[in-house]
Amino acid sequence: MEFWSIRFRVTQDVFIPRPETELIVERVLELSSRKEETIVDLGTGCGSLAVVLAKELPQAHIIATDISRRALKIARFNASLQEVSRVRWVRGRLFSPLERIGLRQKCDFIVSNPPYVSESEWEKLSDEIRSHEPKKALVAGATGLEVIRPIIKESLPYLKPGGFLVLEIGEGQSEDVLSLFDSKWGSIKSHQDLSGIPRVVAAKKK
Repeated sequence: MEFWSIRFRVTQDVFIPRPETELIVERVLELSSRKEETIVDLGTGCGSLAVVLAKELPQAHIIATDISRRALKIARFNASLQEVSRVRWVRGRLFSPLERIGLRQKCDFIVSNPPYVSESEWEKLSDEIRSHEPKKALVAGATGLEVIRPIIKESLPYLKPGGFLVLEIGEGQSEDVLSLFDSKWGSIKSHQDLSGIPRVVAAKKK
């Protein structure tokens, strides 16, 4: 299934999915055993990743989280449009929902398209983007790594040994992001988008 053949409802409350996000789906499909797996979409937004993965991997258990009630409402609506009913939607910030529902050492994949724009980059974006995209869904902080850093660090207790973390990153962030992975990780790779820009990082818990 082509990621962009699916139409998703979006509002100013959620980030509009970009073609680059399809790289996350491609990596998961490439690494998946195609058996029963638990996949977490961290910060689901409009639900695009969770919905597509649920359709592509019908045997998987999909959990999608977001801190925003409004985002989860939109994500549920998008799932219903695609007749997807197997996603579990849980509200909370980063890993607090996973802790609450007992997912320590139980995740085969954690995927995320987190905020990764820095404050200085936000100021340089076009007025069109700044007028129609929610800043909180794009801007991480002063460096752009303020959300990526804790995701890498805190995902380890929730992944099974051999489980994967798959993240979308910003242009020019590849070197800094790769440096955040320590010796507890292996098979750390960045993957380029169609423009040749490293856009997704995948790493395997040892």
